[in-house]
Amino acid sequence: TTVVANSRYTAESVRAAAPGARLEVVHNPVDLERWDPARIDRTGSRAALGEAGEHGLLVGVVAQLTPWKGQDTAIEALKLLCQEGIDAHLLLIGSAKFVDRATRFDNEGYLARLHELVADAGLEARVSWLGEREDVPELVGALDVLLLPSWEEPFGRSLIEAMALGVPVIATTVGGPTEIVRDGHEGYLVPPRDAGAWAQAIRRFAESPELGLQMGRAGRRTVLEG
Repeated sequence: TTVVANSRYTAESVRAAAPGARLEVVHNPVDLERWDPARIDRTGSRAALGEAGEHGLLVGVVAQLTPWKGQDTAIEALKLLCQEGIDAHLLLIGSAKFVDRATRFDNEGYLARLHELVADAGLEARVSWLGEREDVPELVGALDVLLLPSWEEPFGRSLIEAMALGVPVIATTVGGPTEIVRDGHEGYLVPPRDAGAWAQAIRRFAESPELGLQMGRAGRRTVLEG
């Protein structure tokens, strides 16, 4: 009798397909104990990453490896930043989980293209492929910025998890993230597939570490109040 959607964006998609449905929007929750910054040893988490954690700016994407999640945009943005002399490193956390022939996207082919993109840009030493992990809170807690460059995103659970840890975020303007992140407050909202715009947003954190701290604190407050 009722369809529960995880965002207003998702609800609108359901309403278009089933105009008569009764809809309720309930945003996804976050475990505030697991995603508590007081539980994370940020210095230790970065040290555990080895050379990756020694770079000036550590950014990451936590998502399955599939075209619509936009990891290619993150790599292209990293390339632009490195060309400008910014010392940045990208963590890709996740795997190509759905590889059956019936899957909508060729995720294995996409993974191969991502590796080619990294190699062509000479970024092998600046991208870490971490796959599926059990220590995601520790990895996210080590980041300076979490990225969510999806083409569109129904909600964006990784955003509220990062915000709960006090990590600023940059997210797509298409979908649920606009209901979670206030542009310029907890982070930035950036159009998908525009590597230049993503590089520009990331650059702000490289230029002002204090900005990241301020937005991280704002994100933590938003999650606690939500």
